Parts: sequence; C-alpha cells; structure tokens
Amino acid sequence: MRVGGAPAQRKLAEAFERAGQLEKAAGEWRAYVRGYPKDEYAATARHRAAQALQGAGRFDDAIAEWNRFLSEHPTHPLWKQVRASIVTAAFNKGQARKQAEDPRGAIEAWQAFAREHEDDGRAPQALLLAATTMRETGAHDAALGALKGLAGRYADTGYAPAARLLGAVILEDDLGRLDDAIEAYEELIRKHGRTAQANQARARIERLKRKHLEVRMDRVLALGQTPVLHVESRNIEKLGVRVYRLGLEEYFGRKGTLRGVENLQLEIVKPDVTSEWTIDGYKPHHLMAADREVPGKTPATTCASPTRIATVQVISLLGARHSARRSATSGTAAPERRRMPSAERPGGVAGA
Repeated sequence: MRVGGAPAQRKLAEAFERAGQLEKAAGEWRAYVRGYPKDEYAATARHRAAQALQGAGRFDDAIAEWNRFLSEHPTHPLWKQVRASIVTAAFNKGQARKQAEDPRGAIEAWQAFAREHEDDGRAPQALLLAATTMRETGAHDAALGALKGLAGRYADTGYAPAARLLGAVILEDDLGRLDDAIEAYEELIRKHGRTAQANQARARIERLKRKHLEVRMDRVLALGQTPVLHVESRNIEKLGVRVYRLGLEEYFGRKGTLRGVENLQLEIVKPDVTSEWTIDGYKPHHLMAADREVPGKTPATTCASPTRIATVQVISLLGARHSARRSATSGTAAPERRRMPSAERPGGVAGA
C-alpha cells in the first residue's frame, strides 16, 4: 500500500493518465485493485486500468482485465459498458496492428473478431477490412475466398455488394482474369442491382466490352526519323491503315495556319499508302498496346481504322507534333480512364 492510502494511489494513477503515460497509469490502477480490493472504487479502478492498457495498444491485456471485471463485479453499474468495451477493443485491435505495419496481425485480429462476434454489426466490416488487407499484401486468392464467404454469410447487408465488387476488381485489375471479372460483375448486378456497387459494375462491364482505339505520338520527330505511333485498342483484332501525303506549304498558304489540319475530310481522298496492322497476342476485353512505325517515309496524315468502326487521325509534322485522338465508338478525344471502387472502405457501403 502507498503512503496516503487509496486517495494517493488514485491521484498518482490519474497523474500518469494526464501525462499520457498510459502503461504506467495501468500499472498504478492495477496496484490500486491489489492494494484496496474491498474499496468501493476498486471495480472502477480495474476498468480504468483496462482503458489505459487499450490506449497503450495492449489490447489482449485490456480485454483480459475487462473479463476479470465482468466475473468479479456482475452487479456493477459499469458491467454493460465494460462488456461493450471488450467487443470494441477486439475490433480496434485490427486497425492498430495495421497502423503498426503488421498486416498479418491485423488480418488475424479482424478474422478473430468476426468469428467471436459474428452477430455484431461490425463483423462484416471486419471481414471486408481483412480481405482488403490481404489484397494489399498480394494474397489475392485468400482475399477472394474471404470476400466470397462474406457475401454469402452477410448477403442481406450493404457489405455483400461491396465484397462482390472488390472480388471482381481483384479479378480484373490484379489478376487480369477479365472473363471471370465480367461474370463476377454480372452476378453482382443480378443480386444487388439497385446498389451503387452495381452501377460501378455496369460501368466496368461497358468499358471491358466496348471497342476502344487510341493512337498518339509520344515525342517530337527529328528530320529523317520514321514516325512511330503508340496504339492502344480493346476488342479490335485488326486495324486498317491509310497514309496520306500532306502538302503543308499549300495548306498553310490557303489557311494561314496549321490548325484544323486534323479535321480534313480524308474519307473521299485516295490514300498514298495502305496497310493492315494485326493486334499481336489479341485477347477479348484486354487493353492491348504496341508501338507501330507509320508506312511511308514522308510527312503524312495517317488514319488507322478498325474495319467498320471509326477513324483515328494522327498528324506528324517535321520538327513538331500534333495529335487528335478519337474513341472507336464515341468519337471523343479522351483515352480510357478507370475509377477504383470504395468497396474496401467501410463507408462505401452506407445506404447500399
């Protein structure tokens, strides 16, 4: 016992709390319980010891202290609060382990929480966080298994569509299994068609299935260099190529500028060179990319056109570069852009 009795012991523990020295505070609160077990504040002291231990990141010790509280003080007014604190500490342990750069510990903590508190509203969130962390560590198959289990066990919650979307994204973005990803997106739409996640799935399916073509030049050409085009395409097996010689001096003399040259109506003009590009290693739904030399050795306007789809023009000028890109379906000058889902964020399922 400390000189000054229980009041002095309590003041010391509280002083360590105010100073942020939580491990020392927990030690003093535990000393209070040992030294004054019959004191009316002993039960509260044990609770505060557990709180200090949790604040210090010692979640297992905090839970053990709270469990002793429940067994030794079953009629105490704090009993329900303590029981809830145990569940919260078990959940928070996962995030604490992740912040401590211990992903394996975080995954185990969240899985243990879901296993021990499966009826708690945070159980599916814990499983989603565990699966997200698995993905971050490259354990894609384990993440897919966890997400499948989550979607089945908690099918009536907003976490089910979030889990299905994350699983499909892993198949698409991480594993490149695009056919499987499309099937997963379609299943999500069938089961949760009115959710925000279903809307994201529809957008991803549309992007994967539509024809896309982008052609550009990535650098300025020096005199005598062969023009090289960077070609990106999706769902197009072959490209027809038409090359047109362009009289820049004549065009500039008539227009007073080179602006607008990409809008020339080439469909009615006979090309100087024609060719065909086959997409090497073509796979449906995959975004294919390659660098291609332009047929011919003179400055030219080049049209690369997939059969019966659209025309993309690239204008190559000596000492300068201009490019106009058109989507193979919409005709807009914008390349593909993909958005990442919020399925791994617990907040992303609100209202689903």
